[in-house]
Amino acid sequence: MHWLLILLVAIPAIEIGTFIWIGNIIGGWWVAILILLTGLFGITIARKQGLSTWKDAQNAMQAGISPKEQILDSLGIFAGAILLFIPGFIRLYNKWCW
Repeated sequence: MHWLLILLVAIPAIEIGTFIWIGNIIGGWWVAILILLTGLFGITIARKQGLSTWKDAQNAMQAGISPKEQILDSLGIFAGAILLFIPGFIRLYNKWCW
């Protein structure tokens, strides 16, 4: 439980420090633009994947199959969209490096 509290405080602090550091290198407006672009990127991907999952669920229901997998997929898409929409260079950096 202590680790969770530490993470809830440390990660945003590291993110803010990274924003300031990157802002000093490329400028504050560019940082704001990058934050908006990652948010739009996340919304676009989530929308595309969500519509695809919705169609798969409809097809499964028409075939008389329970859309359990599609529901789980949609929850994962929703969680991923939230993480992409929340500003953060550290998460973006880790996503592309791993």
